[in-house]
Amino acid sequence: DSYSDKQTKLRKPDWHEFLAGYLAGSINIIVTFPINKTMFRQQLHGISALEAVNQLKREGMISLYRGILPPLLQKSCSYSLMFGCYDQYRRTFHDGLGFGYTTSMVLSAILAGCTEAVLTPFERVQTLMLDAKYGKEFKN
Repeated sequence: DSYSDKQTKLRKPDWHEFLAGYLAGSINIIVTFPINKTMFRQQLHGISALEAVNQLKREGMISLYRGILPPLLQKSCSYSLMFGCYDQYRRTFHDGLGFGYTTSMVLSAILAGCTEAVLTPFERVQTLMLDAKYGKEFKN
């Protein structure tokens, strides 16, 4: 690799990493949302898991995924940022600045986590949408 090839590679983010993170976050939420909604109901109303499940059954399948949009956006964007930024930081530290492999990984993980932390306000909206008291105020 020549110096200019290395510089071009460092400047160009790998969109595959961003896409992989986006898909990982989306699948995570789609699969775990009903479970998290059940746990949230238990905590909110102080009821058993069975009561929470029965409550969700009575509301119907459509309601099961009501409120999924904020966590879906939050997690998919969050994971996308983390995967993509981690890769970019790692390449910059390891390939560009010559840091060791382990040091590059640790620093990259810390910076990617800090970058991702910008998206935490979405979690507040998710919590409000899961509470029936605020159900009419927010749309999915």
